[in-house]
Amino acid sequence: MSNKELEIVIDTITAADRRFTYNETLTLENVLEPEVISAYFAEKTLKKESLKDGTYQYTFDKETSTDSKTKRSNVAKAIHKSINDELSSQHKEVKLKDITKVINEKETGKKWPLQSHAKDSTLTFDQYKNETKIYYKKISSAPMGYEVYLITETKNLKNKTVKIKIHEKEEGKEKVLKLLKTKDDALPVKVFAKKEDTSTDTEVSDWIEIDVKEENGNKDGDDLFLYKEENENKIEVGIKKIQLRPKEDKIKTEGEDTHKSFEGWQEALYIREDETEEGKKAIEDSETLATTRAAETFITLTRDADADKKENKKSYPKKISGPEDIGILGKDAVFTIDKYKSNATTKDKNNIRWCIYVDDKSTVIDAKSKAGLYTYAKSELIDVVETTAADGTVTETGGTNKLTIVFDKALEGKTIQIEPYRGAPDHKVEKDWVYENTIKGVKISKRETTALWLTSQCDSVQSPNTTIKKDFIGTLKLITPNTIHVYHDGKMSKLNLEGLTKVKYRYHDKNGEKHNVCECEIYETLKMGSGNKAKVLNTTEKASATIVDYKSKNITGVSAYKSYILSNQDVYTEGEKGSWGYTHVYYKALNEKITMVKLPYNGLNYKNGDTLIKFVWHQTLRRFSQPEVFAAFIGALAKCGFKDIKSGGSCYEDGSSYPSLSHNNGYAIDTSYIDNTREQKLINALKDYGFLVQYKGTKSKFSSLTGATALGGHNDHLHSGGAPKNGTIKFKAKYK
Repeated sequence: MSNKELEIVIDTITAADRRFTYNETLTLENVLEPEVISAYFAEKTLKKESLKDGTYQYTFDKETSTDSKTKRSNVAKAIHKSINDELSSQHKEVKLKDITKVINEKETGKKWPLQSHAKDSTLTFDQYKNETKIYYKKISSAPMGYEVYLITETKNLKNKTVKIKIHEKEEGKEKVLKLLKTKDDALPVKVFAKKEDTSTDTEVSDWIEIDVKEENGNKDGDDLFLYKEENENKIEVGIKKIQLRPKEDKIKTEGEDTHKSFEGWQEALYIREDETEEGKKAIEDSETLATTRAAETFITLTRDADADKKENKKSYPKKISGPEDIGILGKDAVFTIDKYKSNATTKDKNNIRWCIYVDDKSTVIDAKSKAGLYTYAKSELIDVVETTAADGTVTETGGTNKLTIVFDKALEGKTIQIEPYRGAPDHKVEKDWVYENTIKGVKISKRETTALWLTSQCDSVQSPNTTIKKDFIGTLKLITPNTIHVYHDGKMSKLNLEGLTKVKYRYHDKNGEKHNVCECEIYETLKMGSGNKAKVLNTTEKASATIVDYKSKNITGVSAYKSYILSNQDVYTEGEKGSWGYTHVYYKALNEKITMVKLPYNGLNYKNGDTLIKFVWHQTLRRFSQPEVFAAFIGALAKCGFKDIKSGGSCYEDGSSYPSLSHNNGYAIDTSYIDNTREQKLINALKDYGFLVQYKGTKSKFSSLTGATALGGHNDHLHSGGAPKNGTIKFKAKYK
């Protein structure tokens, strides 16, 4: 609507015997009411576009020979550099492929290109203008902790302020809210002062103020895009960068409002074991059982007075078994001795005792409970067979030592060992008679979501001192963290993987831009011990094993031929006898479960702007890894930006890693060598991201490489990382 002019003429007015004439032109201005057209959450990405922008005419400054393929190639490169040196400040360019095509065009009627170009002769090439578009893509979901943007598209609010409030949507008939108390409450988030900021400590728990500007840009479907350069397309928008989390990290007091801390947000959406029907029943059963057991008296197996004399020790434990997982819900943990030394006797098995190690301190299990360690314990000999002879003599044979124990909640997060022993325990965790595991807390069984919606508010122009409010009920699904963030400075975020089936990897470059690199499936398996190249599997054991045939995959260079997975999940692998000098490795399955990720089948080839994260697999099927090891590898690849990295992999699905003895459980990764200058950069980058141990080849050409130790068997690849062993940590993530 345009402004209109109104001419007012008042003529022949007589007053007090005097005559007046009045002539005035008034301008009536149409006052337009502001409007918020839309408000939503978005992610920001940068896209560089090369658009045709006329032609460029190049003039030769001297006679130039092009009578060979090599000369034409060199001339094309020289022209390309000369033109682009001139055009770069204008964000314009010509492309080398276009120059090469023109130089190599055959002369009319001839079978070869022009052999020479005279001085002052010209060639014409297509010219391109490089534009950087900033895309704000509307998103329907985001994890807690993500940095996103609040976008408001408006009318008649240029150079003014709009306010946005974030609400939580009520769910179900009961109108449940998981984070807030009422639907009118505002969700607190961290707010950045500027769009370009990379860190903030400012929390806003009410209206978020957003400045509205006229920007160079337009809409592309649901996406808003802005140009960095001046453009004829204009759009009125308000943009505010926020982080979907409150400022406070941890819950400070019991019963604190959920929305006040990031931990509170997460716990509100975590469904833990003790909150499931199965978990509640387990707790109820354990409480009932504890009441029943209260009247029990701890009975120590009757021991012979001289049981510890060397000549009387017959029943040595050889192998024990225990639970794969240990929680703190009051469930029984049961341990049995599955194998004894051959001269064991039933009577002498009564002389076996049990102990528990916590923080390398040994405590004998000789009481029904011990504060801080366990709330119940029972040691017994079961499955004893009694045979009565004709004369009434009773003979006992067989029997299995059993320990039932309920661990104290105080042990949550601690690694413990359980050992049956004769004489004195030796605490050698690599032995089959020592059980080791970590007491887990109440695990996350399920992750829920909640939904957010927005309200806008701006000042009315037509009705002073009043505001215009508008609800935008299109929601954003807020999910629990599912991403490992990898930063350009060698650090990464720490992520709880419980309850997740997939994990995302996001790289943050030095300019603050974010790159969604890939998503990997999460895989859980038993932890494998380091490889043992001495132990050999017999024919009977092979016959009863599950076989994985790697050779049938026909992947050139794969060293493993067959793996035999035994009933106890131990893995025996046979393979090629390479420079390592052996043809088989035995990996012992431990009691503890670990989490690995299934790596991208074709490697990675991510490119956006100046960020390149690329590698391909090379002669390997070892495509499983520790989640944080892969995150560190991504960081090193991004830091180097090399396009020719080849990887020999990490470990197999079952945690074994033939021919490597130390790639078990995916704590290490191999890469093929490149030229020494770039190899040194890669070594440094990998070390920056937490690979503390690296092995290089022993040939003289590797002597100049620093930061890696020369080791036989590594002349064709660099080894980075390794499973922890005997207190030595070979990979350690650096957390932000």
